[in-house]
Amino acid sequence: MFFPIIYKSWKKAQEEKYRDILNLTKSLFNKNNTRRFSVLDIGIGKAWFYYFSKLGFREVVGVDLNEKRVRPRKKEISYILKSFENLVKDKSFMRKKFDVLISIDALNLLDRRKLREFLEKKRFFIYVLAVPLRERQFLKEISNIIETKNKIEKTVGEKEKDFLVICYN
Repeated sequence: MFFPIIYKSWKKAQEEKYRDILNLTKSLFNKNNTRRFSVLDIGIGKAWFYYFSKLGFREVVGVDLNEKRVRPRKKEISYILKSFENLVKDKSFMRKKFDVLISIDALNLLDRRKLREFLEKKRFFIYVLAVPLRERQFLKEISNIIETKNKIEKTVGEKEKDFLVICYN
């Protein structure tokens, strides 16, 4: 569990990490016109990436377990307050199409079997996935499920290091 005081203390380290992620994704997003993309963000929390990046997407749907973590809500973002495990059971959700999957510091907290099933069933045009550096091997294994033509793997952040995988067609 993460608490508000931790979020506040992490803000500077998070922004530094998001800057690195944005530098690696910005040309990819701009080349493909983000305004046409719908985004699914698993573990969206306070939506720092969207505040920081100022990228305009057609639609952003954020998934998080804890309503307190997603406040203050950004009006451009729709929120689903469900566990990931319950979300993948939702047939109407699983039929919904998204262009981009973003998950920063959350995939390693999910049920790994359900995550694999999810990635095998749902396909995205762009994947931006980051986990704490100690979970690098897990993310490499997960990214092998993703069928795309291009893959970037990189360590991002200075104070708080993450392993980042970007997959795209």
